[in-house]
Order: sequence, then C-alpha cells, then structure tokens
Amino acid sequence: MISWLKRHFIPHEGNGHRPHILHRKNAAQLVGVVLLFELALFILPGLNFAGFVNSLNLGAVLPGVLSTLTNEKRLAENMPQLLENPLLMQSAQLKAEDMATKSYFAHTSPEGKTPWYWLKQVGYSYAYAGENLAVNFVDSEDVTEAWMNSPTHRANIVSGAYTEIGTGIATGVYKGNNAVFVAQVYGRPALFNPSLLPAAAQKSAGLNRVVQETTRFFQEAAASPRRTTDAVLFSVMGIITLALLFNIFIKIRHQHPDLILNGAVVMVVILALHIGNGYVSKDHGLETSFIAYNASEVEE
Repeated sequence: MISWLKRHFIPHEGNGHRPHILHRKNAAQLVGVVLLFELALFILPGLNFAGFVNSLNLGAVLPGVLSTLTNEKRLAENMPQLLENPLLMQSAQLKAEDMATKSYFAHTSPEGKTPWYWLKQVGYSYAYAGENLAVNFVDSEDVTEAWMNSPTHRANIVSGAYTEIGTGIATGVYKGNNAVFVAQVYGRPALFNPSLLPAAAQKSAGLNRVVQETTRFFQEAAASPRRTTDAVLFSVMGIITLALLFNIFIKIRHQHPDLILNGAVVMVVILALHIGNGYVSKDHGLETSFIAYNASEVEE
C-alpha cells in the first residue's frame, strides 16, 4: 500500500519524478469515473425524480431526511430540535397524497380543505400549527434551503412556538409532469408541558441514534443526489490537489508541465460539473423548479 501511494503520488527516481496519478491515462480514467457518478447520481435520477423515488422506495426515507435537515437549520439558529410526532407525520402524508392525487399545489384543496383539516383527521389537538409545502425538486437539501430563503417559510422552521414535526411526500402529476409533493407540518400539542421536553427529546434521540447513524449516509445519498455528487467531485479534487502539491513542491527542480496540465484539466472538469449541478438543480430544467407556500395557525 505504501509503495502504491509513493508510486502514484510522490515524485521520486522510481517513477521518473512523474507521479502515476497525474499520467494522462489515469487522469482520463478519473474524469470517466467522475462523469459516471454524475450520470448515475444526478442526471439519471433528475430526469424523472418522481419515478426514482418510487423505484427505490424513497417514500420511507425522504420524510426523515427532510425532518433532519429542518432540525439542522433550527440548531444553527440556536433553537431546540423538533420531535417527530407520528400523528403529524400521518397528517403531512395525507396532505401530500391529496395534492398528488388531485394534481394541485396549495394550502387549501379544491374542495376547500385547509391544512388544519388534516390535523383534525388524525386527531392531533394543537395549540400552534404550521405548514410548509414544496413541489418539483431533485434534491432534498434544496427544499429546506428554498424554505430558509423565504422569510415566511423560514419563520415556520425556526419558530419557537413549535415542538414537534411531521413530513410527508407523495408522487403524482403537476402541470403535466411527474412530480414529488412535500408537506411538512409543525405543531405544539394543546396540552404541551415544557418540563417534559428535554426528557422526551433525550429518549427519542437515544432510541433512534444507532439506526440514524447507520442509515444516514445511504439516506442522504439517495435523497440528496446533488450533495452526494458534490461529495464525490470534491473527494476526487482533493486527491488531484494533493498529487499536484506533492509534484510541485517535493521535487521542485523536476517539473513536468504535462502532468500539471493533466491535473488542472481534471480540476476544471470537476468545478464545471459542480457549478452546473447547482445551476440546474436550483434554476432550470429536469423538473427542478421550486414552489413553496407556508401557513400557520393558532388554535382559538
């Protein structure tokens, strides 16, 4: 292993002061691997993300990922995490499925059903409640980011009035295209006791910690293809950057412009893909346009 690393990364007499990782053939193979990951993790899922969700059964994964991302934003704002409540999850799922089945996107359904209708359907009695909606996305992180960039949606996410959360997703057709509908519901039970929150939070975290840590990588890889693709891109860029630094500074008198050029080409390809991914994901094409609404209510 050490000899392989030395041969591929460290310029020395044994490799003619030419680290193998920067040879044209190896650089071309790295570009091929990067493009393959790009195709498999971002482009193909993005062409029909709704079908991708169904084929990999991500309906059971995405809600948890989206709830986790919401709690990450709350922690960044020094707000306590929201506990997942089964009734809120059921309510959010019913709302998402209603939008997907009837091909509408609004807080109030065509029949006039408000967000609070679904809470009452599952028997959730609340003192405060709120709802954020989203449709048409290819990366779960983009949903939370878009909500955080909207003052009204951000207010729901970081509100101190809520103590619980539930997220639901459903696939359907929106404006003639396959789409993923998201409903995220926030609530505070009518009989909420603040003194019970730390114990409840601690118990919930303890029970779920092992499962969450075990499945976290795979959940984010499937539910956040752009984030996963970027992780692969920057890992390869880190490898090439390391090789270039070794090549330039370890044997500074033995420079090979062709190797430096090969490494630079790989880095340019990676940067171009990263910029392109962000542009496509947030602004154009592949059913990635993002729409969101929010609502909140205080029980009288």
